[in-house]
Amino acid sequence: ETLKRLLSIRRFLVDATDKEEEQVVEFVHRHPERVLLIFDALDEAKVVEGSFVWRLMQGTVDNLEQVRTVICSRACEALSGLVQAGAFHRQMEVVGLSPSKVKKFVQSHFGQDLETAKKLQETLASRPEVMKIMDSPLVSSLACTQFKRKKELPTTVTGAYLSAVDTILRQSTRASLSARDDSTSSWIKAWQEWPSGVVELAEAGYYCITEKKNSFPQSKLRSGLEKAVAKGFLSLGSCPPGCGEDEYAFTHHTFMEFFGALHVVKELAEDNSDSK
Repeated sequence: ETLKRLLSIRRFLVDATDKEEEQVVEFVHRHPERVLLIFDALDEAKVVEGSFVWRLMQGTVDNLEQVRTVICSRACEALSGLVQAGAFHRQMEVVGLSPSKVKKFVQSHFGQDLETAKKLQETLASRPEVMKIMDSPLVSSLACTQFKRKKELPTTVTGAYLSAVDTILRQSTRASLSARDDSTSSWIKAWQEWPSGVVELAEAGYYCITEKKNSFPQSKLRSGLEKAVAKGFLSLGSCPPGCGEDEYAFTHHTFMEFFGALHVVKELAEDNSDSK
């Protein structure tokens, strides 16, 4: 019964009928040695020590000891507890890109454009603060794109994301975040110049985070930013499972967290302005 509730609540069985769900649960109990469960983003879940999910990961659930599990997570309390409990047969830590690998990434990113790759590598040699944040393929890719487009580099991860969002908005709405650089003060000052759609996305992101929801009513996008959502920020309707037909959902938690953070920055900036 606990396994069935887990599969249902977490929606591991999307669009499955009750009969199909029963069949899957029965299969797991009959052939646990043929089952592989993958728990992604453990750090984003609330897994209590001793709970069913905890014991499933630890391999101590009666009759399900042979179920194999793969857990992906950033450092968190639950992960530390499982490690201390000896729950894992093997652990693999993914570390960031080293400076030499960042250089190889730059070469690969620009391909035949050797001149741009060489210029960026020379720039990075004198910009250790940029090299430090380019420790993941995503941020490295964003930095390469920004360098090619604007001949400049982000100095923070937030700046890299901001530049990417700015590019998408320019392409989709001919609007801009109007920030002259990636410093916090620059784009806070530019807030009033931002298109209303960005403000609404920020409010929507904050709403999803604080209300612990995956979607928000379509009515929250009053300025009609539907053209921009086609670029990949949002999906309408059934993504992820549970959204209503008249609701939007962020296509990835990264977007939700980014825009939610923008809303917090806006509120703090306005509070500071009022206090002055």
